[in-house]
Amino acid sequence: MTNRSAETPRDEISRRLLALIGLAHRAGRTALGAGAVASMVCRGRKPLVFVAADCGGNQRDKAAKLSPVAGVVYDLVDRVDLARALGRGELTIVAVDGREFVRGLLKILETAPAAGNGAEKSED
Repeated sequence: MTNRSAETPRDEISRRLLALIGLAHRAGRTALGAGAVASMVCRGRKPLVFVAADCGGNQRDKAAKLSPVAGVVYDLVDRVDLARALGRGELTIVAVDGREFVRGLLKILETAPAAGNGAEKSED
């Protein structure tokens, strides 16, 4: 059992994000891995993309080139926590689509401290 009173605001935001990403995954509204995320975007979806804080530069570059997306979130979750939330090994990039899931995730991100919250929202 985790001691939530010892959580930093960033830890709480990460925990809430991962919980909602896990729910979206169980609802079939996620794409896991760079290829699946790119495919989701190519099919005309506009997902919110999460990139693990500890991923390599190549994955970051791939995520930055995706368009159109609802936004790209960097540095709020690491690959192990992201994978654990989705029942996988390691995972560096995940996309979530579905209007209500994206709206809920963006609402959580709005509570992140402005400096260094890791989110870049699309203006589309």
